[in-house]
Amino acid sequence: MTWSVFYHYLLSRRAGALVRMIALLCILSTSIGVMALVVVLSVMKGFNNNIQDKLLAVEPHVVIPMSIKEQTQWKSSFSNKFKEVESFNSYEHQDVILKTSDGLFGGAMAYGLEQDRLFNIFHQIKKRLVAKKKHSYSVVERRNFELAPGEVIVGVDLARSLQIFEGDEIVLMPPEALLLPKGQAPPYAKLKVKTLLSADLPEIDGKYVYYNLSHTMTSLRASKSLETGIELRLLDPQNWKPLVAQFKKQYPEIQSWVDRNSSLFFALRMERIVMSVFLGLSALITSFSIVAVLVLLVTQKRRDIGIFMAMGMSTSEVRKMFTKIGLILSSLGLGGGLIVGTVVALVMDYYPLDVLPDIYYESTIPAQLDPRVLLVVAIGSTLLGLLGSSIPVWLYARVSPVDALKGELHR
Repeated sequence: MTWSVFYHYLLSRRAGALVRMIALLCILSTSIGVMALVVVLSVMKGFNNNIQDKLLAVEPHVVIPMSIKEQTQWKSSFSNKFKEVESFNSYEHQDVILKTSDGLFGGAMAYGLEQDRLFNIFHQIKKRLVAKKKHSYSVVERRNFELAPGEVIVGVDLARSLQIFEGDEIVLMPPEALLLPKGQAPPYAKLKVKTLLSADLPEIDGKYVYYNLSHTMTSLRASKSLETGIELRLLDPQNWKPLVAQFKKQYPEIQSWVDRNSSLFFALRMERIVMSVFLGLSALITSFSIVAVLVLLVTQKRRDIGIFMAMGMSTSEVRKMFTKIGLILSSLGLGGGLIVGTVVALVMDYYPLDVLPDIYYESTIPAQLDPRVLLVVAIGSTLLGLLGSSIPVWLYARVSPVDALKGELHR
């Protein structure tokens, strides 16, 4: 009965052009609002996951700063009891001043790693670029990334900004060299660029210089800006909290990959929250259109309400029926929005749009559909629809059968 009343009162020709138009606009606006919420949240999740995948290809999962002497002791005492650890390697890094053979200067981050770790980084980067069809497939050969003494790998954006090419010679100096007295020669390392690195990540491509720590940059190890330590790779990068908690007391400066990129993840989280709030407000505004439709409907059909009540329907039953009409109205918009939003998100997941410039962390517009997002959007929209349906009915349907048949409503 409720569906029959809904159709005849809102969508049939007998409903009137004004009511029918407002009802259709209400369904359309609800669909658009829900679709936008689903698509935007899916795109934001896709962005977050893509950025995490990029970072995890080059970032260590856990970093423990310690001296070279402590590293030797730590490695000798490390056992296989840490099942979540896939591998561990020594590292060193420091801020440096980079001078090219043409006399150009720039700042960079010199990052020294063991040879196996260097190869693993470039192998992971190549796999990800091949998977995204940004690189033709070819086997990554170890000899292409084996660095001889005095050889380095430079980020492609850093090389572009300083006009560095493969085979060029560069000079690296520690930043404290700028504070040396006049006439004193600063420590430096003269190096050769073996290849350029394109990680598709601006922070890596724009400032990093990689080298083999076992035989390169030894002349700068007395620098005050040098940091040494151990980096760990985990089987599950998301399961870093137990390991960090276990080593926190002994090594207070331990950091996970989330801690090292906390500013980036905070910005992404705030962006997602703000977008969700504003799109949620648009859905709330849509619920007001349901209020307008029901107020107009109850006002126009007050005589019909009197007939229903004269036939034996109680006031509460009339309220429930019109509340269900409002829920059907919102459900049509909600269902349409969820279906269209899901289809759009799935299409963008399989065929991401490559339209953004390279200055962004991600040049494509990806999307990853999360069932939890669909559930939250469905529950939230249903509650808003219920609220928008019940308010006008409770305010305008407080009428006796006699007054209703006379066309009068108590306000």
